[in-house]
Amino acid sequence: AGNGGGTGLSSGTVLRLAGTPAAPSALASLRIEPVDASGNWPMKLSATGLPKLPTHGYYSVWLMRNGKPFAPCGTFVVAGADHGVSVSLNAPYKLEPGDSWVVTKQLPGRRTVGPIVLSPRA
Repeated sequence: AGNGGGTGLSSGTVLRLAGTPAAPSALASLRIEPVDASGNWPMKLSATGLPKLPTHGYYSVWLMRNGKPFAPCGTFVVAGADHGVSVSLNAPYKLEPGDSWVVTKQLPGRRTVGPIVLSPRA
């Protein structure tokens, strides 16, 4: 399906994410839904293979722009690597060509963007 040279993200786009060395068995898909009237891009992340984090640890989905984390799009926790997770997220930003997403691991007490555990499959 062509997207007419828009953002590179047409409605219903599914971005495949693969685990990094920080979570080698993790896999995910991120479905980007059509932008709504308010300018939000609803998204649904389905992931497997992410390890359970310590209490107060969580995973965060980041919009990547120009190779750097640009803005958070939501957070979630998992019960363990043998449990899948499916979460609804939202990107309330104007998307630009080349934008992508990653999932990071946020450990308790850390305020900076954590290690990337899922990134787009090359």
